[in-house]
Amino acid sequence: MILERLLDFHDAQDRIIPAALKAQRVRWFLDIDEDGRFLGLSETGAKRKEWKELIAPYAKRSGSQPPPFLLVDKPDYVLGHVAEAEKLSATKQEQEQAKANDRHAEYVAITQACAKDVTHPALDAFVGFLDSQLNAARAQAAQLAMKSGDLIAPRVGHQILTDLPAVRRFWQAQQDEAAVEKSNLNAECLVTGKVGPIARTHPVELLVGPNRVGLVSANENAFLSYGLQQSEIAPMSFTAARKYGEALRHLLFEDQHNIRVAGVTWVYWTREETEADPLIAVKTADPDEVEKLLQAPRVGQPRAALEANDFYALAVSANTSRMVVRSWITTSLAEVQENIRLYFERMRLLDRDGQPRYHKHTALAGALVREFKDLPDHVAPDLLNTALWRRPLPLSLLHQALQRARADEHVITHPRAALIKLVLLSNPSLAERYPMSDQLSPDHPHPAYQCGRLLALLDRIQRKAINPNATVVDRFYGSASSAPASVMGVLLNKARPHLAKLRKKRGKEDWLEWELGKIMAGFDPGVGFPRTLKLEEQGLFAIGFYQERNRIFEKDDDSSDANDAAANIDLASSDTP
Repeated sequence: MILERLLDFHDAQDRIIPAALKAQRVRWFLDIDEDGRFLGLSETGAKRKEWKELIAPYAKRSGSQPPPFLLVDKPDYVLGHVAEAEKLSATKQEQEQAKANDRHAEYVAITQACAKDVTHPALDAFVGFLDSQLNAARAQAAQLAMKSGDLIAPRVGHQILTDLPAVRRFWQAQQDEAAVEKSNLNAECLVTGKVGPIARTHPVELLVGPNRVGLVSANENAFLSYGLQQSEIAPMSFTAARKYGEALRHLLFEDQHNIRVAGVTWVYWTREETEADPLIAVKTADPDEVEKLLQAPRVGQPRAALEANDFYALAVSANTSRMVVRSWITTSLAEVQENIRLYFERMRLLDRDGQPRYHKHTALAGALVREFKDLPDHVAPDLLNTALWRRPLPLSLLHQALQRARADEHVITHPRAALIKLVLLSNPSLAERYPMSDQLSPDHPHPAYQCGRLLALLDRIQRKAINPNATVVDRFYGSASSAPASVMGVLLNKARPHLAKLRKKRGKEDWLEWELGKIMAGFDPGVGFPRTLKLEEQGLFAIGFYQERNRIFEKDDDSSDANDAAANIDLASSDTP
């Protein structure tokens, strides 16, 4: 069960912030020396946004006698001081001071309990201050512009007491004990299998995208049965619920443990911690990272360690205030790395400089639409599933890429060509039937590929001979890519006067006629051009067209073409479609 793996991850980490702690802005430091002598109250910043942010003990509190927080709290708790007392009447001041005295007494009691449980000289120094130096601190507080809602944090020398791990553990244990006392149900925990008090509500609030969600909740009678309320419908012990909640919160917050794709967030981790983000290549498509991945099998990178390390991933989204678990997977880190390697290897195409280029999933998805708002929800998750789990891409993406190319005046950009190649090679049966390389393949056996090359060459011959308003690509790409036999003979006849014109340039363009002859030699004279091309063959046509045009640009440096610029533009600049 994936929740058990989250518990294991929690227990193996020392950087996870407990649920009973919260980042808070503290306005005042209460400075004390190592002997417990009061040094002064110092402001951490002139404005609220400049105040020091600390991870401090926290819990929801309400009622007429709210309990104190441990160490970091308001002036009436820490010092027994009523801030802004001058704004109150004499009677109200007396009432508020009585409340402050009670709150301070409770604050001292929990601080002493912590000092008894946690052995640390800084904590002992603070307890000594509370016993003997409190009046000096109250006197200075009365002279400062302190407000009743300000937070004060004790600091002994350079040690902020709430930074001590033992102090944090003490506070969390206190909150766990209080939560167990509130439980109304003893049952078997679904995660640990142990019988004990069950959490009525889950203690950790999670943030998925912009939504605050809970993993288990019930807000309608239809979700309830046998008298169970709230989270009791999926019984979890409080400790288990807290731990996997804290682990999920950590994974959702840390960039190296999550990737968000079209409303779905994948969180992932490994059983044994890794130095680098295992999905860094997918997130960035950085050429160095990708090449390192592709070269790993060739340079003998040890696979045994990767095989021994498990990889876990969990896909979640938000439905109003409820978390939706869409999928999860357990595999080896080696398997994931191999899948990512194949993902980039299959999309790889050389650019005009002969260098391989790779694309993030956002760039590939952007090649399908004019604007990202038009992108179907399934596209980006489909690409990620292919990268991580080697799932075949649906042919609907191929259809959409070809339709978008026609709508864009038959421009086959590099990301669009890479996506077409990836769709075909991710489907095992198509990969076997329609092999493709990352560079031009003059001897490719399939006529669809050669037809694409032929159209690109005929277009170039026309452009070199004349300057047409509408090229053969503009007018005939659609029919040439779906029914080559209907137009290719006509286009070859039209090319003859263009070639004759080019011959008068004393052989400067002879290479075009020579290349045309080599392409035509690849067709069977007895069969000729294909009558029709299926969807996947149209994709192969597009790859042949793109690679031939790319090669022509390399050879003909003095040319400029709109497609030349377009082929280098990723249609996605954001990380999330």
